[in-house]
Amino acid sequence: MITHSGMTGFSFLVLVAIIVRKLIFDDPVPGWASTICVIIFIGGLQLFCLGIMGQYIAKTYMEVKQRPHYIIAESNKKDFTPIR
Repeated sequence: MITHSGMTGFSFLVLVAIIVRKLIFDDPVPGWASTICVIIFIGGLQLFCLGIMGQYIAKTYMEVKQRPHYIIAESNKKDFTPIR
């Protein structure tokens, strides 16, 4: 499973590869490298922001369920009744 950081990192590596390819091999189509670099950069940025929003929504959902952070199954106190 690729996380948002992994996908952003992958898009950055592709961005570097395209720039290196442009500088070394001089692509025959003018403007292709710059257009693809902008598209990949913005796509990676969108995926990164979407991942952060997803984590925020997941944490909010866990809080809204109002479940306890832990459940005590046993206790040494005599007046304690465990949840079953």
